[in-house]
Amino acid sequence: MSVLAVDDAFIEAAEGSRVKILKALRDALVRAEKKDIERDEFHQLFVTAVHVLELDQDATARIVKASRPTVSRWMSGHNIPHRVGRASVFTELRKVANDKLKQHSL
Repeated sequence: MSVLAVDDAFIEAAEGSRVKILKALRDALVRAEKKDIERDEFHQLFVTAVHVLELDQDATARIVKASRPTVSRWMSGHNIPHRVGRASVFTELRKVANDKLKQHSL
């Protein structure tokens, strides 16, 4: 077995793991869109989504249509959106997750 074959196997395994993580995130975001989640749940899912989707605060702000300082406060847990706006934040992040999943299935 050549080194290249090992590298290909590693890449394929990593790709499969990435897809599983993105699907799990997407499913969690869908559930969050449908229920009224509390502060701690919002903070945990938001931070996880931003990390898994590999977004910086500027990109996240553009995606969720908020300012970068607002996103920073959400990331730190100092603040979260009003109950009415929480579902739309998760909807926008779910769209990004879906786009990333499409990229992996090409």
